[in-house]
Amino acid sequence: MILEPRFKMAEKTHGGARPGAGRKPGSIRRATAAAQAKAAETGALPLDFMLERMRNPEAPMADRMDMAKAAAPYIHAKLSSIEATGPDGGALQIIINKPA
Repeated sequence: MILEPRFKMAEKTHGGARPGAGRKPGSIRRATAAAQAKAAETGALPLDFMLERMRNPEAPMADRMDMAKAAAPYIHAKLSSIEATGPDGGALQIIINKPA
């Protein structure tokens, strides 16, 4: 059973998505760029500090591990989990060929 709306919505005459509109992927806001430039001028950035502490062989290993954990998300992308399925969403068939 399909329900019909009581009132028909008017066609949109403006607004909505347009090709080429909006911020480009990976672009940085002017305020963000200015803040990064100012932080770089005044000294080491927090990530620089974490990496320096992590690479210091004289620092305690616990501190080095904490810095590595804190810096990792800024350097390495987090992998997303995926579900592997076979054809039409069925079971995945694994075939192992032994070399002759």
